[in-house]
Amino acid sequence: MKPRINSVLMSSRNKSRVTLDGYTALLMRASKEGLPPLGALEETEFRMVWELLEAGLLSDARTTLGAGPVTIGLGTVITPEGAIVLAQWSAYIKESSLAHKVLVGLSKIFWLLVGALCVAVADLASSYPWNS
Repeated sequence: MKPRINSVLMSSRNKSRVTLDGYTALLMRASKEGLPPLGALEETEFRMVWELLEAGLLSDARTTLGAGPVTIGLGTVITPEGAIVLAQWSAYIKESSLAHKVLVGLSKIFWLLVGALCVAVADLASSYPWNS
């Protein structure tokens, strides 16, 4: 199943330097330990996180104290939609990898050989004289 990839994340300016693996790694980090403040990220990661925030896949989880403008940044965390997209993207990356395709092909060949062996054994068993 090919995942729904938000057009914000795959615009033509992003294709040259940013990959689906990079977005998936950032979402995975956000789901496990959260991300550091945006100012602590390097330029490419900052842009990727900002795009994930705009797409609604991450949340910056800010809490306002009282009525004043004081906010406490609790870090950048993954949203429920982000978790769903992470699962879809991870599955897509796994399924599109060469190793996965080779293993699927080898398992099909294995079961084809098992079936052929069963047919051959059945034919040999039916041709013995005690079955006549």
